[in-house]
Amino acid sequence: MRWIVWLTLGGALLIIAGSAALPAGAQQGPGTYREAVIAVLDAYDLPYEDVRVVHGCAPSYQNCRSYHGEVTIIGTRTHTGAIDCRERWTNCTLTLPGAGVRAPLADVVEEPLVDRVRRVVEEVREQIRAAR
Repeated sequence: MRWIVWLTLGGALLIIAGSAALPAGAQQGPGTYREAVIAVLDAYDLPYEDVRVVHGCAPSYQNCRSYHGEVTIIGTRTHTGAIDCRERWTNCTLTLPGAGVRAPLADVVEEPLVDRVRRVVEEVREQIRAAR
């Protein structure tokens, strides 16, 4: 059982190391949907303190054919909206009805699953540091 945990962590670290080894100019767009939403907010001059994106795939993460994310913008006013993609993770639109925003998003370079693995690895690193 322990070897499964080590194998999983090793695979996650390889993914992260491989993406970090790319040259700085290799990524053409934002790395996450959060970064893409922030770029739109900046373009619309909408103030924000935090941006939260909850990922969703249909029919499932393993067989993702379309992406839909729930977006919450926290600032002087809280706005809720959605990211909808016509294809797997491309051709996306951000809609924030309360702010009057309906804008295309730049295609995200990193898949949400890789982003999730990256966050889990960071949490494990923090737990290891705290245990020392």
